[in-house]
Amino acid sequence: ALVIQSPPGWGKSTTIDLALKEMDIKPVVVGSYATPLHIYNTLCENPNSVIVFDDCAGIFSDAKAMSILKSATWTSTGQTASHGEKAAPQGRRISWGTTSDKVEAPLSDFFGKIILLTNTIPSGKETEAFLSRCLSFKIAID
Repeated sequence: ALVIQSPPGWGKSTTIDLALKEMDIKPVVVGSYATPLHIYNTLCENPNSVIVFDDCAGIFSDAKAMSILKSATWTSTGQTASHGEKAAPQGRRISWGTTSDKVEAPLSDFFGKIILLTNTIPSGKETEAFLSRCLSFKIAID
């Protein structure tokens, strides 16, 4: 995953749009507000895509959203190859335990990439855990 932070209007979205277009990658874009269920379903529906979360700063303050993103950016326990076995490409296992029919799938493997564009990143243990799994860039002028 890639997280880019900068003040509003500094060109995060434009830069990512241009870079992905140059690489002929058509991203799935989630903007403004996204519930944890929407994030989960988007990952399930697009398991091999580049997903851009643009201006979804509320993600960082939602424990469910952070849990989903952490799962989507790190291989789950039991998904690695045994000693001596060749590792096959693995997705990152995400799951949503519920009886709701609004869930795309009870579990899914996500093979894609996540780009998160934000103006601010609040501090906290969940945020730190997520950022430890990402490339993170802060654009600022000293």
